[in-house]
Amino acid sequence: MDRTNRLAEIFAQSGLDKVLATNGQRYFPKQRFSKLKFVRSDFRVRSIELWDHKDGTTVFRIHHSDQAPAWLPEAMKAWPGVRTSAKYGATFGGDPLEPAKALAQLLASKR
Repeated sequence: MDRTNRLAEIFAQSGLDKVLATNGQRYFPKQRFSKLKFVRSDFRVRSIELWDHKDGTTVFRIHHSDQAPAWLPEAMKAWPGVRTSAKYGATFGGDPLEPAKALAQLLASKR
């Protein structure tokens, strides 16, 4: 399901619009996910994504570059709702607005 509009809402409601600039949205129907990309910044956060799994669940993913500051992936590992943490991001269950807010607050504190 195309969730690009939902990602735009999350972007604005979370406060991410105060610390990051968007670089477009896109829906990938074959992989069943929507992506909101960010303009390159010192934080190296690349995108937020909503994935629709075959079992009917939706997960939220924050993707960052391999050059992201070490504090970014470390912080994300500790946020509520984290399902998996990988080398270039983390996946969250539950309300996607919560990790998006946490990301916005973390980035604002590092300015």
